[in-house]
Amino acid sequence: MRACHRGYEDWSFDMTDAFASWLKVVQWLDREKPEAVVIWSGDNVSEATFLAMTCWRLRHRSEPLHRVAIPEQNNPPYVAFHNPGELADLYTSR
Repeated sequence: MRACHRGYEDWSFDMTDAFASWLKVVQWLDREKPEAVVIWSGDNVSEATFLAMTCWRLRHRSEPLHRVAIPEQNNPPYVAFHNPGELADLYTSR
């Protein structure tokens, strides 16, 4: 499981409620009031599932939800495989 979550530094086996982090996301959105929510996701089943969960969890929000799709290159198209600088390098416009 740790290998599947490479890149997510705060992930651990200690979490008892897999959906508890969504409460923090909603609280942050309520507090910060962003203009939009941007989700980076690759073109694979794992990240498509996460994107669907995100859309469902945020379905009552008024902010638009945007998806940045990770282009397929030599590596698997997983967001977690890339640090922020590498993700930015995948796009010329950044």
